[in-house]
Amino acid sequence: KRRLFSALSPILGLQLVILAVFGVKGFTSTRIAWLFNVDLWLLTLFVSTLISLIVWNLSNDTVQPPFFLLSVSFAFLMSVVWLDLVANEVVSILETFGMLANISTSILGLTVLAWGNSVGD
Repeated sequence: KRRLFSALSPILGLQLVILAVFGVKGFTSTRIAWLFNVDLWLLTLFVSTLISLIVWNLSNDTVQPPFFLLSVSFAFLMSVVWLDLVANEVVSILETFGMLANISTSILGLTVLAWGNSVGD
């Protein structure tokens, strides 16, 4: 089970990074013309599939793989990307509620969004 998740994480993780960096445009209109003239998501899907096959072949469920530190670092990076995506969505939802309630974005930024940003402190 651990081997399967370790092998799938590069495929799903790199696609998530594209979503976080480029948004939906990363899947529709971002092309790498200087390299292969293919879509960015397709190139990362190909590269991450190769990485996943390497991870699958070099690991098992009982022994820690030689690339364990790299895998843990990648998992930490993915948690940061997830937090960024969730925080952006929460801010967007609060802005939408503010627009529906006729509250200016300046007031929202000074009150609700600032409070939500400092809750973790």
